Amino acid sequence: MSGGGYRMSLFYPPAERGHRGKTTEHEDGTEVTMLFEDIPPGIRPEDNEAGTRSSLEKLARYVESGG
Repeated sequence: MSGGGYRMSLFYPPAERGHRGKTTEHEDGTEVTMLFEDIPPGIRPEDNEAGTRSSLEKLARYVESGG
């Protein structure tokens, strides 16, 4: 994956009050930047990208299921 990025916002239920660890009252913003270096010559960029997407999808499923 060359260039690009990912942006995510976490929204908290309206019933939850206060800024306990939040950026704003009901939202917390997170930005993730991924940089790939020293990829072995035999790995095609599209294969690296597919593997990265697969790993992130698995991580999302794990996190959403509560671990």
